[in-house]
Amino acid sequence: MKKGGKLLCLFIALGAICCKPIIYEDDSCEIVTINGRVLDTEKAPLDSVEISNFRNEVMTYSNKEGYFEIKEELRILHQEIYFKKEYYITDTINYYTFSQIRGKWFPYSGLDTIILKKEIKAN
Repeated sequence: MKKGGKLLCLFIALGAICCKPIIYEDDSCEIVTINGRVLDTEKAPLDSVEISNFRNEVMTYSNKEGYFEIKEELRILHQEIYFKKEYYITDTINYYTFSQIRGKWFPYSGLDTIILKKEIKAN
């Protein structure tokens, strides 16, 4: 083998040994529960708010007191969650954020109460 070929093989071997794939801890199917409440701007509970994932799949609805519970795989909650109700502006929430520095997902705090604003219709 020529000198250039040996050098190329050496770089390939070193790359295979030194470089490892990034494996995220949160790729498991861990089930997470999130509880919260949906209110209007006057702090009245909102019933039947549709809570769906980024694929537009309904995960749950709020009850008459505005309470909801999401039980979902952790990886699903890394995406945006939508809160929809007719005559209200849809709100989008991210329950987790990815830290480039730490290389893993972290939950946001303080997202247990969602406030939906009424749509203002132009005449």
